[in-house]
Amino acid sequence: MHAFLLTGATKEERMKAITARTRAWQINPVDTVSITPDETSIGISAVRDFQKRIALLPRTGTVTLGVIEEAHTLTDAAQHALLKTLEEPPSRARIYLETGQPALLLPTILSRCQVTNLGFTLLDPDESRSSATALMTMLSLPPAERLRFLDAAVSSKEEGMLWIDQAASACYLAVQVLAGSRIGEGPFLFLSSRIRSLVPALNRARAHISANCNYRLVLDVFALSVG
Repeated sequence: MHAFLLTGATKEERMKAITARTRAWQINPVDTVSITPDETSIGISAVRDFQKRIALLPRTGTVTLGVIEEAHTLTDAAQHALLKTLEEPPSRARIYLETGQPALLLPTILSRCQVTNLGFTLLDPDESRSSATALMTMLSLPPAERLRFLDAAVSSKEEGMLWIDQAASACYLAVQVLAGSRIGEGPFLFLSSRIRSLVPALNRARAHISANCNYRLVLDVFALSVG
């Protein structure tokens, strides 16, 4: 595998993880090619230039590292242009994408990367299925009943963080449904249709609880903000 995607945690933590891998691979900074958003997005021209640069042999070492920051800002056209490179990168290239909003990436992008989420531990499908069912149940309720549902399910900050992490794990498997995996049961399909609103909301909720905001208020805002 030559293409990797980091999500979860903060951007600073994701970049630190990429730097640590760079050191482990003994990649010199001059052999690193980066893309960052131009104001609000990364367009196809930036991806074309990136592809040309990572195709060059490294100047000092054995590997060229390509880093795409805030990959969720890639336009659809830019993502489609990137697909072939992720599938068949140059033999001496390694590519890292980092994003806090993986649901905004095309499923075909996700399926071509080894995904690591720094913000939660990915549960196995059986454990995530129960979390997916619970999240689907909550989202199917009227707003006031959603709050009562969470009151019954969560009674501490630690339980709140665990609930969010389990919901995030269920959403990750739902993304795999979009990418064409064989996990096609009802709750995952239900979540897959709401991924674009759920994942950013879960990321915000986790960040706010980690910053010691009132967990009950954070969960209530989450429950009322997602469709």
